[in-house]
Amino acid sequence: MNSEILNKMGLGSLDPFVIILVLLGLILILMLWNLLQSMKIKNIEENYETFFLGTDGTSLKESMQECFDRMGYLIETNQERNRMTENLLKAIGKCYQKTALVKYDALREMGGNLSFALAVLNDENCGFIFNIVNSQEGCFVYAKNVVNGVTEGKLSDEEKKAFERAASISHLKKYENLLQKQKKKDKQHTGVLSENLKNNGTGM
Repeated sequence: MNSEILNKMGLGSLDPFVIILVLLGLILILMLWNLLQSMKIKNIEENYETFFLGTDGTSLKESMQECFDRMGYLIETNQERNRMTENLLKAIGKCYQKTALVKYDALREMGGNLSFALAVLNDENCGFIFNIVNSQEGCFVYAKNVVNGVTEGKLSDEEKKAFERAASISHLKKYENLLQKQKKKDKQHTGVLSENLKNNGTGM
């Protein structure tokens, strides 16, 4: 079978049946490639619907709003915990927790330092200073009030040392500093959450 077109292309000696087979092969390859592309597009569409609608039909906006609501609840719970911790620290601060003991020989007539001065204070430096004097005649106890770091009457050297040592103790300071840092972090997180909620409400 002679063809002028094939002769001009230099393919006049080629069997047309072979050409038809080649063309059919190309068509089949194109159909397979088109089928693969269609499957990929369908998979992308399914992922898109799952991302924006969710498996239960919930929209992306609703899912994000639910996440923000949970974050808000956690922040409020954390703030309430901080308030309870702050009140607890204040209550603990009023308890007697700082003590110091200074032993001495009051009358230098008995062996060993059997007498001692004991300071008992709370976090506000309120409390008592006890002076226990042991002698051959017996044991005598003297007490002096302390209000906001101001002592009642003049202190002996041992009483002064006990008071200064007790007043220098600060058990709650590190916890108060940790609480302040946590409150600062909560404030930053609250600001970020408010900004996200604002953007979520206006941008979607």
